[in-house]
Amino acid sequence: MNIQSARCVGMVFMLVVLFTLAACGQTESTSVPQVLRFSAMPDQSPERVKAQHELVVQQVCALTGLRCELVPVSTYEELVARLGRGEVDVAFLGAGIFAQAWHRYQVVPLAMRNIDTSFSSLVVVRANDPARTLADLHGRKFSFSNRISASGHFMPRRKMNLAGIDPERDFGSIEYSANNDATLLAVQSGRVDAGVVNASVYLKAYMAEEPMVQGLRVLWQSPPYVDMVWAARQGLPAELRERIRSAYLDLSSSVPDQREALERENAQGYVPAYLQDYAEIIDVVRQRGEL
Repeated sequence: MNIQSARCVGMVFMLVVLFTLAACGQTESTSVPQVLRFSAMPDQSPERVKAQHELVVQQVCALTGLRCELVPVSTYEELVARLGRGEVDVAFLGAGIFAQAWHRYQVVPLAMRNIDTSFSSLVVVRANDPARTLADLHGRKFSFSNRISASGHFMPRRKMNLAGIDPERDFGSIEYSANNDATLLAVQSGRVDAGVVNASVYLKAYMAEEPMVQGLRVLWQSPPYVDMVWAARQGLPAELRERIRSAYLDLSSSVPDQREALERENAQGYVPAYLQDYAEIIDVVRQRGEL
């Protein structure tokens, strides 16, 4: 068997394992919550998280005819735990946190933004920094974003490794921030020389000429990968999960309020999300010992 065939067999085996595990021990509630509780990972400041997601939640709930609320959380770990306890029904998750929530509580992927099918991460430096490539950061201070973030840690690390860069070997020091905003501010202030951020967050801040990206520039952009997803706790009735999924897919830029909601989400629309879309990140998170 050649190497390519072996890889294909390995991926097929892995997907079989994923679906087998996902099917084990699942139980479903038949009751519909009086108020559907949405939440989102705290990858930015609380105000920016609310501003990004509040309107799309309102539009989805209008389409489903359900009462909803947006529940704030302080940490990635809190969001996973609250999904597991049934205190949050639907959540916006990065692929890394989705991998953990799926592994622990069998959360169900519903829909992803069109941009999440080919997402990327950026390494940013100060505009006057002499570095022009990742190799130029040898021996310097480097920051990833949240340790369990796909776009802020897992996937850029993987793509760096594939490009021959080992952060622990090649950079002078490694630290992790709470979120993208904190990483941008760390680079801007000079506390670190370079940092990884979510490309969508950076672009939105750059286009809005927000202060926290002033004086920064992009040094490196990762190859693409699948990232964010709206996912439901496993205990929601299957029929309700499909109603919510359909509502995301039905959002249209031809409807003014829906167009604004999509713009805040940095999206043109939504596409269905399935477990197999996240096979790579689940493998990466497992290899890092985070499952």
